[in-house]
Amino acid sequence: MVKAIDTQLIFAEEEDVWDESLRKDYGVVDKDNRGKIVSGRQDSWTSSLREARKELIGKIHERDAQHTAMGNKMWDIVVKERELAKKEKLEARQARTQTKPLLGNEGDGGISGTTDTSSP
Repeated sequence: MVKAIDTQLIFAEEEDVWDESLRKDYGVVDKDNRGKIVSGRQDSWTSSLREARKELIGKIHERDAQHTAMGNKMWDIVVKERELAKKEKLEARQARTQTKPLLGNEGDGGISGTTDTSSP
């Protein structure tokens, strides 16, 4: 969009040169819609385009800042989710470890803590 305004500015500058030439060489003056004589660069072809360009660039910078802030917030969420997943995985591992049957318990098919020394 800025490039389009830049292109239009090239033609607007030529119009300003033409208008200035008409004023100087032939005394032609511009009038507004109420018939008041308009003069000066603030009423030039380029002035409105330059103002539009300035506003557009300002809005682009504002939107970029908003997108950057949103991206940072989203990244913070990703980091927190990763930390939570890591914590949940550790807690699940600890829960499994605590509920596993210990070796040597009677009746669980595990190895007894005593050694049978009787001979057959």
